[in-house]
Amino acid sequence: LNAFVKRFTASRWASTVALVLLVTLWGTEPLAWSGFAGLLSLPVVAGYPSTFALGLALLTWAYAAQLTDPERGDPPSRWARGGLGVLCGVLLLVHPVSGVAGVLGTAVLVL
Repeated sequence: LNAFVKRFTASRWASTVALVLLVTLWGTEPLAWSGFAGLLSLPVVAGYPSTFALGLALLTWAYAAQLTDPERGDPPSRWARGGLGVLCGVLLLVHPVSGVAGVLGTAVLVL
């Protein structure tokens, strides 16, 4: 989450605020299903593949934002684009439903 948030803002508190919002906006009822990152649900769903996919999606988005940064100057190399493709593939293999959302988010950042 920190790597993704830091791509868009230099604020020191932005990552902390994003983490608080991520775990509290799910509400006060614990949801023990895959894909819910609420504060009360995390002890139950921390071992689910969707939780890993959420973190991997955020890292993939941070990497995609870094590759498409206009201040970077040079276009991304084949290896960098291939690495992004591998990350998207792993994301789809780990948890297909979260993977689709992650790949769509990556496409939005790249385009």
